[in-house]
Amino acid sequence: MRQNGPMRLAVVSVCPLSPLFSRQTSEESPSEPAINEVYGAMEAKAIDGHENASSVILSNKIYEVQKYLSITNHVYASNIILFSKKTWDKLTPVKQKILQDAAYEARDYQRAASREIAGKAVGELRSRGMQVNEVSPPELARMRQTVQPVLDKFAPEYDQGVVRLFRQELERVHSM
Repeated sequence: MRQNGPMRLAVVSVCPLSPLFSRQTSEESPSEPAINEVYGAMEAKAIDGHENASSVILSNKIYEVQKYLSITNHVYASNIILFSKKTWDKLTPVKQKILQDAAYEARDYQRAASREIAGKAVGELRSRGMQVNEVSPPELARMRQTVQPVLDKFAPEYDQGVVRLFRQELERVHSM
């Protein structure tokens, strides 16, 4: 995939939330096989492609049956740390600060490690013969524009304060 548009009715394995977007915005036929089923499904030509992290593609040897990799960075899975308000409020301000600082440190480490692992995996996939395409920023902007009606359609189902923060953060990240 080099540019936004229909994928000629391809059958594509997608992450669990992606069918919502792809069914609303394109002509491909999304399916959700488990990652351990993707290799066989691609080998048997039951699916034409799939989306997953480069490290997952590498560790599951998907490169043996998938020739192309388009890097869109449309999904980012992070690790989060949660506390109930009840538990958090029982902590002293000093303990809260210690935990908050540790969470920031862990966040920064996780982001750096994730990017390093992804970069190494892409390099390894290239060396194993995958043709890697980094989708251009203008194409990514067009893709975001294509899914915007889907975001607008489902936004009323969520807390509007959260939606506003989400959109502000997306704008901030896209402007980087």
